[in-house]
Amino acid sequence: MGEMAVMGRKGDVKTMWNPDNEDEVKAAKKQWDDLVGKKRFRAFRVKGDGKKGEQISDFDPDAAKLIIVPPMAGGQALGVRRSEEEIDRVQNWAEDHVERGEQSFPGMSYEDGVANALRWVLGQSDDAPDEE
Repeated sequence: MGEMAVMGRKGDVKTMWNPDNEDEVKAAKKQWDDLVGKKRFRAFRVKGDGKKGEQISDFDPDAAKLIIVPPMAGGQALGVRRSEEEIDRVQNWAEDHVERGEQSFPGMSYEDGVANALRWVLGQSDDAPDEE
C-alpha cells in the first residue's frame, strides 16, 4: 500500500493507493501532478527502515510513503511565486490608479480583480495585473 501525506496548516491529509490498482495509482498521480508539478510542493520518499529519505521529483507508485510539503521560498508556505520587486511594481501601479480614480478593467468586478491578482501572485497565472 502506498501513502502520500500532504502537510498543511491544520496537519496532514493522507492519500492511500494500492500499486496494483490502476485507478488508485492514477488518482494519486493526479494529486501529485497538481501539488508537485503545478503548485511546486516538495516531495520526499520515506524509507521503510526509518532512515533519512530523499527528495524526489517524479511520482513513484511503488513507494511505501511519500511526504509532500508546501514550498518554502517566497511567501513561506503560502507559495508566493512573485518577487518582492514584481509585487511592489503592481502595488504601485494599483495605488496610482486609485489616486487618479482610474480603472483599467471597467467590466470586471472587484472580486474578479482580487482573484486574478492572487492567481498571479501564487504563480497560477502569468498575466500580471499591470500588463494590459
